Amino acid sequence: MGVSNGELMFSCECDEPEGKVIRNVYAIQFTPDNLQQIWDKASKFKTLMGWEIPSYEHLILFFMTPDSTGTFHSRGLCARIDDFTGVFWLSDINTIKEPFSASIHYTFFDRRHRGRLELCRTAVMYVFETYGFERLWTKVPLYMYGGKDKGVDKRTFKWSVLDFVERIGFRKEGRLHNDMQLKGVLYDANLYAITKAEAISGEAFKKADLKYTGRNQSWVAPQLIIASK
Repeated sequence: MGVSNGELMFSCECDEPEGKVIRNVYAIQFTPDNLQQIWDKASKFKTLMGWEIPSYEHLILFFMTPDSTGTFHSRGLCARIDDFTGVFWLSDINTIKEPFSASIHYTFFDRRHRGRLELCRTAVMYVFETYGFERLWTKVPLYMYGGKDKGVDKRTFKWSVLDFVERIGFRKEGRLHNDMQLKGVLYDANLYAITKAEAISGEAFKKADLKYTGRNQSWVAPQLIIASK
C-alpha cells in the first residue's frame, strides 16, 4: 500500500538529533489508503491530536462528516509530513465572519519533537500566507503534560506538548474546564492562539525564544520553499 501523491505545500530544513534533514509537507485527500495509513499510525497512540480515537470508524468521523445522503465530506484540511512521519490538521474553519480563523494541530507519529520547531512555525506561516486567516488557535488537554521537570518526559526526553506549543509562538488565552475526555475522565484544556500580525512580524516567535532561552535572540522568518505543481 503506497502513499497517495499530493501537492507539495512546503519544505523545511530541520536540525534533528541525527543531523539536518529536509521535511516535505504534502496536501492529502482522505482516500481509503490514506485513512488506513493514518489509522495504522494513530492506533498506537492513546489519542490523536488530543482526542480519543478508539477505532477506525472513530478516525473517519474525526476527519470527515456525512451529509443527509450519506456522502462523507472532509471536516478540514490535512497534510502529511514526508511518508506519514506526521500530519498537520486544520479544522473548525471560519470563513463566514471576520476575523477569519481556524484550529491547527499536529501529530508526529514517531513521537519526536526535537528539531521540528521551525517545521511547525513554517506550517503556521504557510497557513497564514496561503489561506488568509487572521487567527489560528489550538487546544491542549492537560492529560498530555509531560510532568515534573518543566514538562520533559523522562522516558523520551521530549518537550511536553504544552511547552512545545508555546515554543512555536502560541499564547495561552485561557483554560477550558472539563473540555476533553480520556477513558471516561474529563480533563481541562489550555487554549492557545496566534495572530497573523504576530507571526508575520516575527514577534510571536521572538517572544517564545526569549522566554525559553533567556536571551534576546533575533529571529529570521523561515524561508518557505514552495514547489509548483
